[in-house]
Amino acid sequence: MFETIRNAFKIKEVRRKIFLTILFVIIYRLGCMITVPGLSAIEIENEQGILGLLDSITGSALSQGTLFSLGISPYINASIIVQLLTVAIPSWTRMSKEGEEGREKLNKITRWVTFGLAILSAVGIVLLVMVVAVVGLHPAGQLFQPGGVPQGVQQAEHLQVGVDR
Repeated sequence: MFETIRNAFKIKEVRRKIFLTILFVIIYRLGCMITVPGLSAIEIENEQGILGLLDSITGSALSQGTLFSLGISPYINASIIVQLLTVAIPSWTRMSKEGEEGREKLNKITRWVTFGLAILSAVGIVLLVMVVAVVGLHPAGQLFQPGGVPQGVQQAEHLQVGVDR
């Protein structure tokens, strides 16, 4: 095993790829330690709902409110969306059949869709945290339990009436 690792470091291209991978992992882990200014930590530890699932996918970065808290989820979702739309959009179908050049174009589209999904996800999470902070509802508590939405709406309307006065 050590002989294989030693041989891998003798090849310049493989050594460069290994170091780049290590660098990207270090950058990602540092981004998962930097908290977003003005966003307090979200209390979703030991959750059973969707936020608990997202938190476990991101390695607890979501509950800590970190810079890279979305993880790779936007890219995975964008990739699936672009693959599904390749069948539905004729020009994308032609691009996928063009070979390497077409795949490069679809990869560029995937990156832009990833950027859009990341922005939408980030805004959604921040709005959810703001609603939780203002209304006082726990994300997996009253709001998502059966019969909890009317209660949450009632609390939000009460808040709105208080603001309008």
